Amino acid sequence: MEEKGYYYVELLQRPIAKSNMYGVRVVGKPPKQRGIIYTTRELEDYEILIGKLVEQVIPKTIDSYTSLYVRIYQHGKKWIDIDNCFKAIQDGMDSKKTIKRGQKDIRVCETGMEDDKLFQLIIGERIHVENAEEQRVEIIVEDYKGLFHLVDTVRSHYNLPHDYVGDLLLPDLKK
Repeated sequence: MEEKGYYYVELLQRPIAKSNMYGVRVVGKPPKQRGIIYTTRELEDYEILIGKLVEQVIPKTIDSYTSLYVRIYQHGKKWIDIDNCFKAIQDGMDSKKTIKRGQKDIRVCETGMEDDKLFQLIIGERIHVENAEEQRVEIIVEDYKGLFHLVDTVRSHYNLPHDYVGDLLLPDLKK
């Protein structure tokens, strides 16, 4: 990991949930007609963008258990499907993932994670922002050292008060 002990990646655009980015194409003629589900070009471009940002920050492929923290800044009344945001981000960080474009296979990320199955601990937060221009995704990646270590890294990175850890793990939902 870099000198801080973790990697930080920031994507300055609207977060995308993988679940909303599929299309269906009908192929063949009856009676052998069938539907094919495919990912949209927007999702593919999003995953490639994440991969390129990760390559700039993470110099080598990570092949050990890892913790992932994702902070999603979202605007609007419709809540984004946060667990499917994770999937798009994880796929964008997976160094083995390729996207087929015509006759070419495009590797999404050259470094990043050896396999997205190595994410041992995943935490995410949704932050509502006032303006659409403020939407973004922030990612912290560090070696897996347990829940409290990751939460402490988040608290330290964002310069949050010490009681933030307790609020993150045991929020007072009556506020």
